[in-house]
This record gives sequence, C-alpha cells and structure tokens, in this order.
Amino acid sequence: MALSVAQDPANAGDAVELGALIESTIRRNGKLRLVDLADAVDPSGAQARADKAKAAAEALAQARRAYDSLDVDAAGDFAQRAVFLGIESPLSQRREALTAALLLAGAARYYAGDEAGARDEFLRLFGIDPSARLNKADWSPEVLQVAEDERSRGLAQKRGEAAVRSEPVPARIYVDGLYGGVAPIVLRGLGPGPHSVTAVAPGYQQKNASLHAGSEQTLVLEPAPSGRALLALEEQLAASFGAREGDEALRQAGRDAGVEQVVGARFEHRGALRIAHLVRVSVADGKRLAEVSGEIALTSPAGMSAADVLIGSVLP
Repeated sequence: MALSVAQDPANAGDAVELGALIESTIRRNGKLRLVDLADAVDPSGAQARADKAKAAAEALAQARRAYDSLDVDAAGDFAQRAVFLGIESPLSQRREALTAALLLAGAARYYAGDEAGARDEFLRLFGIDPSARLNKADWSPEVLQVAEDERSRGLAQKRGEAAVRSEPVPARIYVDGLYGGVAPIVLRGLGPGPHSVTAVAPGYQQKNASLHAGSEQTLVLEPAPSGRALLALEEQLAASFGAREGDEALRQAGRDAGVEQVVGARFEHRGALRIAHLVRVSVADGKRLAEVSGEIALTSPAGMSAADVLIGSVLP
C-alpha cells in the first residue's frame, strides 16, 4: 500500500502532519506493507540508506567480534564506524542502530582505559534513549555500573530544546529516528549529547544533520531526481480530490510505487473546523474501496486518538 497526501500550499503544514499520522496508523495496522512514495521516486537515495544500514550492521558485528577477542581498540573503531553509518540509515532502523553501537563503543572505551570517553558514549546513548535496556549477560558488572551511573546522570540533567526549520517546504522532522513533528518546530525533551535530526518532505531528498539541546538548525532540502513528478501528482490530487482526475492521480502514484492499493488524503479548513478526507483506491481498476471524511484535531491526545480511529476506518 502507498499513501499520497494532497499538497495544498494553504494547508501545507497540516497536510504534512496528517500524512505522518496516516503513515503511523498504517504501520501499526500490522497487516499492511507501506511503500514510501518518496523512496519510489528517489530509489538511489533509498538504496543508499539501505546500504548504510547494511554497512552499519557489518561494522557492529566486527566490533562485537573484536570485543569478544579482547581487541578493545579495534572494537572501539568499528563501533564508532557503526555510529557514523547508523546516522545515515533508514529512519525505522536508526534508533536501534545508534543505541547498539554506542553501548559497544562505551564498553570498548572503558576497557581501553578511557573511562571518561566511555562515560561520554553512555551519556549520549541514554540521551537518545533513557530507557535503553542493558542485558546483564552481555556486559561485565564494571561496564554496567558505569553505564547506569551515566543513565542516572542523564536523567538528573534538565532536558533541553532545539529549534528546527526546513526550507523550501514544511517537512516532517525525526530525532534519532523518531517522529518529532512538522517544521518549523521546537523539539523539547532532548537529552544530553548530539542528536541525529532528519527532514522528510514529498518530492525532496532526506536531509540529515546533528544538533544539541540549545541549538538552532535550518535544514535545506534538495529536490529528489524524480521528485517533480510526485509533487505534480499530489498537486493534481489537491485540485481534483474526490473527482475522477484525483483518483487517476492516486492510481499513477500506486503504479509508481508498485502497489495494489493507494490511500489518498486531503486536509481542509472549513471555518473553525479542520476536516480530513480519505479515500482508498484500487490501482488495477480505479475502484474506490473506501472513503471517509471527518473533523480532526492534531493538537491534543484525544484529537489524535479520534483521528487514528477515522484513518483506521478507511484501511482494509
């Protein structure tokens, strides 16, 4: 299944937020495989991220073998390479890749005699994921004690915030692989150490950067090689949502993604109301399989929950 969200300049930020919510609902469904249209029109970028993830996993495996062989210097080098590559890996794999690499990097530094460096790695690890679990069977009591000390120190520190903007369009912002919101945004609750931040927008290449709490970052996105085609489809969807031309735009998006069904969405303001329109279309024959409209609020937990139910009603 693929998702196409109508791109209306008047509601650009809301459309991006709605798209992120629909994607999250589809992924939680568990029965559906979501094909990212951005990856479909930028296959080279998607392949590059997949290659980085593979290389990060290989570097982490090399680090583990070196660590188990007591070659802690090599283990530290490989673990650092895994951290570097993990930052460029697909968003769905990034958090796990970073935390695993940082944990091994910290352990290697500790046994190399660099306790201060080890503490820095552990503090960064728990800045990304304060609840990261440490398997006692995998690490010595000394390493576990140092790591837990840094977890406690990180939790005791005041969480920070950072301002993120995107140009030339509003973009979804991910921090260490987790969705944070739509730019411009102030990211709150940031732990100590550097964080990986990524901007994602239809028709543009993903943009990665590093930020710390207290900083500001503007991410400038470059058009994807075939991004104009995707933007044209989503602009056509905005102009003719609910009509035959809009359904044809969805079918073309589905053909580009190589899927059997497409969910289309459009966001509109109707006075004080915010309305989401959703439709699911068969790529093969253009038949409408489901459609629904309803008021949504994306700014409160109750509103998000109601929107989740609305989106779920259009899914198979």
